[in-house]
Amino acid sequence: MQNRHATSDKFSDQGKQASIGTRANRKTLRFWQASLTGVLMTESNSPLYQHPLSERYASREMQQIFANARRYGTWRRLWLALASAQHELGLSISPEGLREMEEHLDNIDLTKAAEYEQRFRHDVMAHVHLFGDDAPSARGFIHLGATSAFVTDNTDLILHREALELVRNRLI
Repeated sequence: MQNRHATSDKFSDQGKQASIGTRANRKTLRFWQASLTGVLMTESNSPLYQHPLSERYASREMQQIFANARRYGTWRRLWLALASAQHELGLSISPEGLREMEEHLDNIDLTKAAEYEQRFRHDVMAHVHLFGDDAPSARGFIHLGATSAFVTDNTDLILHREALELVRNRLI
């Protein structure tokens, strides 16, 4: 019976260095490092989308559409719409909580959100807790009955629609 690890000699350190050292591989590695840098900048307080390629290829308007502040503000608007609908249907959603939610739709502390995300290891739950800090009367019903996909997927659809409208308006 052949040892499945017997081929490991083919992948010696020199072989790995040689394959990584090719020009195409170095270029690919630099691209992915740049992309990862963009991903790691997700908690930037910049009003613009942060990515190494966005300054070169994206308009300022497009960067604003995909900025973190816009994304998380949309999450908060979706939570407010959900809570308002639940209130109208008779769930015990306090008007005070709805008012607090409405007052804190756009003042998002992304640094504190990053701390929560590191603690909970979940982006949506980090923002649920952060929104609860901003609107304490609403803490018990923010995200009530929803899944993470409720905010992430709907926000993606909303932002992509805005981006496509921007592109359409520039083409017409």
